[in-house]
Amino acid sequence: MRVIAATNRPKISDLNATLRQDLYFRLARITIELPPLRERREDLPLLLDHFLTVFSPKYGCRPTFDSDALALLYNYPFPGNVREIENLVEGALATLHEKEVIGERDIRPYLHPDLLPQGKSGAIVTDVSMFSLERLEKYAIEQVLRLSGNNKSRASEILGISRESLYRKMKLYGIPL
Repeated sequence: MRVIAATNRPKISDLNATLRQDLYFRLARITIELPPLRERREDLPLLLDHFLTVFSPKYGCRPTFDSDALALLYNYPFPGNVREIENLVEGALATLHEKEVIGERDIRPYLHPDLLPQGKSGAIVTDVSMFSLERLEKYAIEQVLRLSGNNKSRASEILGISRESLYRKMKLYGIPL
């Protein structure tokens, strides 16, 4: 049996002060610090795509986000982290009414009004090419290779593609073999 525990405490020492010492040492065997989403904006396109893939079959459509919606999301601090994105995507899909594009108006109800950026939401992100399928695919391959310790067989298994496809995509995107 493997136990995975998570906390929102900023420092592991804060957790040590609140748990029984023996329980703390059992849980703190391997510690992985993952910064909040507001500090890793590069994950946003991947998370949006993931949750669209998860919820699209349930709602019978596979929309995209327009540039204004993406800009708004990119400038939003996401206090609820990944759960907030998950809820936002499902909520937007559930209320989309047969549109093929999720716009800024579709996602605003799922964001905390006091945390919305002031003025035009597209102030920072104007180039939506950063959300292209090629960039997302390259990023996914790089991350899976990193997580698999550069094990190509394991990476291709995780990605659900053949090793030959992985090598072809690595060459295409200039990822070192």
